[in-house]
Amino acid sequence: YLDKIKKKETLIIDEAAQAIELSTLVPIRKTCEKLILVGDIQQLPATIFSQSSLDLNYERSLFKRLQLKNYPIYFLETQFRMHPQISTFVSRKFYKNGLKDSLSVKRVQNFHFLRCFGPNLFFDSSEGLDKFHRGGKNSWCNLEEIRIISFIFRTLICLFSDLSLRTIGIIASYQGQISEIQENNILKRNELKGQINTVDGFQGREKNIIFFSSVRAKNEKGIGFLSDCRRMNVAFTRAKFSFWGIGKASTLKKDSNWLEGLFDFQKRGRFFSIKKPIERSNRRLIYWNLEDEKNYSQDGENFSSLNFFLVYYIR
Repeated sequence: YLDKIKKKETLIIDEAAQAIELSTLVPIRKTCEKLILVGDIQQLPATIFSQSSLDLNYERSLFKRLQLKNYPIYFLETQFRMHPQISTFVSRKFYKNGLKDSLSVKRVQNFHFLRCFGPNLFFDSSEGLDKFHRGGKNSWCNLEEIRIISFIFRTLICLFSDLSLRTIGIIASYQGQISEIQENNILKRNELKGQINTVDGFQGREKNIIFFSSVRAKNEKGIGFLSDCRRMNVAFTRAKFSFWGIGKASTLKKDSNWLEGLFDFQKRGRFFSIKKPIERSNRRLIYWNLEDEKNYSQDGENFSSLNFFLVYYIR
């Protein structure tokens, strides 16, 4: 097709920061008079598996090369996707407080009135354990995090039956976890097909509600490629109205980027501890009483002074 073009063209390449240089050079080769690259170097580059290639910067994009050579970069500062409670941390951490929120993203959803379905939350699976997926050693899974996701999911669709499941996405840091989620009896629904994927596979997409499973939970080990702050950025920015992270905080805190992120959740009262039995922890998030306040002082903000909706959920 490119060989048939006779005149020079203005070429616009989207997601240019996610393509290796060779891929970008193909359309430029004969037809380009003016080149416009659109991308985000704070998110994930091209996926390269060869370590020797990585050592030679093979994954680097033309976008990144031009930036290193001090070509002018124009920052598109107004974001039209994320609720402001999600974008606040993202803007400060990755974009030097440069993001501004469009008025269109400031709408409050009906499920936001319950604190367990707020715009930006982290659920601490303190008792979760990771393991190699089905005896293999190439990927990880964490069944406790899947139980938490499925229970929150079931609560959500029971309380808000008019919610379209097509607006929900579930992402995880490992393919092994994705395989387990797809086999879960509650989450194995036709409406969720194509909406469950790894963080890397979900880059460039968005959903109204995003569940994120971090998976790693062994305190004596690191968190693997989850420590790449660009992957963290991709995970946080897939959600339009609500981002709900599930993970073991004591493990994630060993990484400086996640320590900063978890501190932000805690500072804003959006950090909740989920302990067994999960049913009781989930009830406490919907209906908080004084006895719960005594026993679980770290489960989130104090609602005793508010005229809050009393929602009884028995399933």
